[in-house]
Amino acid sequence: LETTNIRYCGDPETQVRKVAVCGGTGSFLMLQAIQKGAQVFVTADVKHHEALQALDMGLCLVDGGHYATERPAMTVLARHLAQLLDDVEIAEAKGHTDPFRV
Repeated sequence: LETTNIRYCGDPETQVRKVAVCGGTGSFLMLQAIQKGAQVFVTADVKHHEALQALDMGLCLVDGGHYATERPAMTVLARHLAQLLDDVEIAEAKGHTDPFRV
């Protein structure tokens, strides 16, 4: 992720075999991440009580921030759409930045 603002909760010594990822606000998918066998879930906009819930369930959370977790997907999506819709011009917004500073 292209950010210097990453928060996490959980044991950093956890042996990781599977990581689940949801760009943007994804804490509503924590249970599904666990059900799929993830030890780590990378997402954004995690609230205090959601982090406590993750800790109780033994899930490590990485909160990379909304912009930083969504931005990489936009480039991939724009490329994919351009391949599918060769008669449509696909324009990817480049001027947006993360509004938060540390």
